[in-house]
Amino acid sequence: MIFSLENISKNVLLVGLALLLFRNSSFAVTHIPQPFEICFIVVSLLALADLIKNKKFKDFFSSVPKDIWIAVSTLLFSIALGWVIAVTFRHLPSTLNMVFELVAFLVAACTGVLVLYYSKNDPSYIKKCLYALSVPVIYVVLVPFPRAAFFLHLAQDGTFSGFTDNVNIISKALLVPLFFFITHALLEQKRQWHRIGAIILSIALTTLLFWTTERATVVAFVLGSTAVWIAISFIDRDWKKIALNAGILLLIAVFGVLALPQEGKKAAANRILHFDGNQVPYVQLKDKTAAEVVQTALKDKMLVVEQKEKTVAPFTLTTLFDAEKSPEPRFQIWEYYLSVIFHNPLGLGPNTHMAARVPYAKGEFVNPGPHNTYLELWLWGGIIGLVSFLYILWGAFRRLLSAIRHKTGQPFVFVLLGSLVAFSIAIFFNDSVSSVWFWTIVALSFRV
Repeated sequence: MIFSLENISKNVLLVGLALLLFRNSSFAVTHIPQPFEICFIVVSLLALADLIKNKKFKDFFSSVPKDIWIAVSTLLFSIALGWVIAVTFRHLPSTLNMVFELVAFLVAACTGVLVLYYSKNDPSYIKKCLYALSVPVIYVVLVPFPRAAFFLHLAQDGTFSGFTDNVNIISKALLVPLFFFITHALLEQKRQWHRIGAIILSIALTTLLFWTTERATVVAFVLGSTAVWIAISFIDRDWKKIALNAGILLLIAVFGVLALPQEGKKAAANRILHFDGNQVPYVQLKDKTAAEVVQTALKDKMLVVEQKEKTVAPFTLTTLFDAEKSPEPRFQIWEYYLSVIFHNPLGLGPNTHMAARVPYAKGEFVNPGPHNTYLELWLWGGIIGLVSFLYILWGAFRRLLSAIRHKTGQPFVFVLLGSLVAFSIAIFFNDSVSSVWFWTIVALSFRV
């Protein structure tokens, strides 16, 4: 039936995935659910009613591979065990924020389970989910009209944030549509103008990605694109096509940077070239050209003067690991949380933002969280939790690689491969255990 509980629930979930476009603040701060959360609540209630009314529990549990159910159960058990240890033996207080973080993770993971369930008997649902996640492509209309982005407050201080309040969020939201169009740009199309259109949209989305100035997602884009190129090359095995696709990727990257508005060029150059954390405040860049920002950054790297005589500390690789000199705090944050993890091998539950003070050269971070999803889950569930998570992730990759080897699921298998590689890299630099995009891509990867 068209209006069955299952069909209604499936479509509401698609609407929710599309509405991930809007992510301002969080429920933990405002206590107001975001558009996606509202849709998720509706979907959960409809799904539960459908399972009870039509006795579909067997079908539901069979929609997820048994080994993945075991891995998921083990992950949840490890988190619960870590929480008990934190309260009972470490005497760590349980805060409301911990509950919010755990619920956010469960919502994201359950979204993946629902996607697996609804796509079990409906292969077209994979495409529909990818279409829904590709809605952020609408932002490309701002690339030729950057002033509109600033006027509408979709870009501030030289960076693009879209309908979110965080460049980390928007940069990840752009990954799926970016790989959707990159894949179609690299594959031959029945109509040539379709491929040209895909190339143009890929360039525009690359521009937006660089405009966010998020270095982690830029690296993720490069590695994800390379993975897609290798996978398509494995299928084609035609040197002319391989070379052509390499040229197309290079063109997308180069023109994506060139299409940046002047303010975006300055902000991106300032952040990417100062990978050591010595970025200049944006207010100091307003009166400079992009070329001057680049020249200044390169000059700073070449100057070798004693630290006391410089406003910017001279950079060497060892500087990053020195708490008294490192301007990039992630290395100190990772070192701190690794120490906590090694002293608590069974985890501490959802203590992402446990009481912590991490000093580095420019100041001190208070309760920063690990800034790394792998460390985050290791902290939550100990080594058992980390291994369970890695098993789930490897299972998704294994399914995609199998589909590529058997030449099935094209072109969506390439979209998923590029997206999964990119997210696996991007979450290495952020606490993204509650990323709905990530868990949805993992779920879709199992279904191809």
